[in-house]
Amino acid sequence: MAITKFSARHATMKLSLTAITFDLATNLDDETYATTIVPIKDVTITVPKSEVEQVALLGTTAQTIGAGVIQSGTFQNMILDEKNWGNGKVSGTLVLTGDEQHDIAALGVGYATSGTNVSTRYGFGDVASGKERTKVGAVMITLHNNVTDSSGEVATFAMSNPIFMIGDIKPTSAEGGHWEIGFECEALPNDCSWEIQD
Repeated sequence: MAITKFSARHATMKLSLTAITFDLATNLDDETYATTIVPIKDVTITVPKSEVEQVALLGTTAQTIGAGVIQSGTFQNMILDEKNWGNGKVSGTLVLTGDEQHDIAALGVGYATSGTNVSTRYGFGDVASGKERTKVGAVMITLHNNVTDSSGEVATFAMSNPIFMIGDIKPTSAEGGHWEIGFECEALPNDCSWEIQD
């Protein structure tokens, strides 16, 4: 039996700074928008999760093995309390290959102003209208087990209206290493979707 596995070399991450109009007629990985980010690594996808907690109640109840009952006995009364669903998250590392990667990382900061020497200067913390960090658009990570989805399996995790945050900017080593930026993006559970093509 052939085992399907996904390789890092066939994965892509895309993002958009504007709202996307999604529909059921288009697979998530076929949505065409914005930038495909190539130089990323150490990516972790955390899908929304609802924790449960046992709540012990007064008294006991006897049960007999059967339909929906896995064992006989007398047990303390209890229920499982389902908690609110947590946010979806994507984290990883952007490998800096040029100034265009700084522009992508700037999603985690705020407004941008043009400099006099063909440069862009980013600010932090301004809450004035039009100067806040981007809070619309979409982030999408697509996993392939082949070069194209026409001959393989595809799985996609997407988030709309994510908030993007950057972390430490540092070199991997002082001896010829490259520079990296840690990043995280997070979205509400109702703005997340995990799609697997049949």
